[in-house]
Amino acid sequence: DLIRERLATDSDAVAAALNEGMSAVMDAMLYFTRSPPDAAAGIEVLATKLLAAIKTFLPDHLSESEGFKEFEVQWHHSFTTLPAMVQSIKDDLVAFEEEGDTEKLVRSLNGILLEASATVTKLLPEQSGDIVARYVGGVVDVLDGIGDGLEAIEEGDAVVAVEVIYRGVQAATDDLVPPEFQNDDTYRLVVESLDVTVGSLSSHVMQYRKHMLESSVCWRQFRDRPRKRPQACDEGYTWDGEQWCIY
Repeated sequence: DLIRERLATDSDAVAAALNEGMSAVMDAMLYFTRSPPDAAAGIEVLATKLLAAIKTFLPDHLSESEGFKEFEVQWHHSFTTLPAMVQSIKDDLVAFEEEGDTEKLVRSLNGILLEASATVTKLLPEQSGDIVARYVGGVVDVLDGIGDGLEAIEEGDAVVAVEVIYRGVQAATDDLVPPEFQNDDTYRLVVESLDVTVGSLSSHVMQYRKHMLESSVCWRQFRDRPRKRPQACDEGYTWDGEQWCIY
């Protein structure tokens, strides 16, 4: 599979793909943190720009196929309908809009990303769908790391903040490259590529959280937690013994 081969052997391609994904999150975040928040626009921007990021590492014959057109339709449909269909996502978005709780915003975005990915990647050829699912999982890993890092910063622990953000990027890289390429050089390249985007996103969310905290929100205690995806899969999917539900 050409996609797998390219991402497996080209760290620059992995870094560029993840950077595009996090740029999509940053652009969407500008809508979520408006006053009042515009969640619908934020979700649409996230869907559109993340799809564009996915197309950067897909071969033309796939991204221009009729099957991919159906994937695009269902991708957008999933992003727009999931907030109303999945109660946990809906509750988190409502809590964010009412309280400015960015931890719940991150959780809701991760829920949308993972649910949408699991729903629509089965429309792609098996190997391509697997790569897209892993890529979306990588974006979720980085976003998780940023969220945990911001909590650590609020607790005054900048060292832990750096560590958890780094672990998020490392987990994202591991999603996309085989074990033989999972090394310090690869991680360093990806971290350096994401540095500006992750820094901008972190700073933007931190300023928003500071504003909300100064308004009325209480401080919360940060607890570092291991990254572990659930092992229970939906019907029709099988746990691969590591971290993915395979269709």
